[in-house]
Amino acid sequence: MSIYQYPNRYFDEGEIDGAMLTALENACDQLYDNGVIGYYEISKTGENPQLGHDGSTSGCDGYGLLDKFEEWLKPKNPPVGSHLLVTEYISYGCGNLGNNGATPFNGNWQACVMGTELAKEFWKNGGIHEVHHNFLDNGVISDSYIEDSQHDLGKLYCGGVNDTSPMCTSYENKHGDHGSCSDSCSFEQAYNTTLSNCTVDAMDQTATYY
Repeated sequence: MSIYQYPNRYFDEGEIDGAMLTALENACDQLYDNGVIGYYEISKTGENPQLGHDGSTSGCDGYGLLDKFEEWLKPKNPPVGSHLLVTEYISYGCGNLGNNGATPFNGNWQACVMGTELAKEFWKNGGIHEVHHNFLDNGVISDSYIEDSQHDLGKLYCGGVNDTSPMCTSYENKHGDHGSCSDSCSFEQAYNTTLSNCTVDAMDQTATYY
């Protein structure tokens, strides 16, 4: 499992070298420990795409950064894996889905973007969330796990601070109680990088299929 991090500008490099890297390593360790993947690598590229936003295209908070990042990547013939742009320009994130065989598990590259304007605990979960979108293929995931979208693979961990797992981060009120991973409790603005069992199983189903 390969993940490539791109700091959009030089001042985004601190997040990539620190909290984002740690969060991605934590998620990959969970997949490795559960036998989903046999190895993983997380690399920081030496390039700063320096992509701006003009609000003229859709995606990633309306700024079109996912489209721009894909166009920037294409001529470079990027290697198989998930390519994550990290930028302080936006608050949220977005990523291409690995549906219909487009997953890196099937030899493809995919792009995603995560903004770091909001709290660190939020965007750490968000980076894991967007990278997993790249790898997950709805067509090979058990129907019991997904009602509406891949966000159903997340869950709220009830008890204590009622924190959210990565895959329903930013969608807690809509998807935190969907699918077979649901627990009934109210989200308390806390975040947990622990993957739900549904996320681990869905990644395993996708990796095994391809």
